[in-house]
Amino acid sequence: MSNASDRSDSEVATVEGLPQQNASRLLLTKFARGGIIYDAEIARKFGEIVLEAQYSRDELLRQQPLIVEDKGAYWRIEGSWNRDRKIEGMGEFFLSVAKYDARVLDVGVWGVFQTPPEIEARIKDHMRQFPSDSPDKSEK
Repeated sequence: MSNASDRSDSEVATVEGLPQQNASRLLLTKFARGGIIYDAEIARKFGEIVLEAQYSRDELLRQQPLIVEDKGAYWRIEGSWNRDRKIEGMGEFFLSVAKYDARVLDVGVWGVFQTPPEIEARIKDHMRQFPSDSPDKSEK
């Protein structure tokens, strides 16, 4: 009769494709620390990896420092480049990542486009024909 230590890795039960021992550690980390990405420093490092992989090393350097905000169930990581939106073109990087399982919820770089004053005026004129979302004070 063989015991568990005599089994090969292929015979060990797996969870989500991981050997059982590794899967158990992963679950323990999720429970004990509040998830895979359990603090702001890990979230920042994760953001750096994603930013460099999706865009470039130069973009990673341009977006420094990354700003990390705790949003409860997820982290929001944002870059610092062009946050004031004064320069047309690429804006700040953004990434939302779930704390519990490190799922990427959204990722991208904002585009900054300046609207010419004459176009802005036409848009405002057009929007005046639609009712406001604010409640009408005359209705009671």
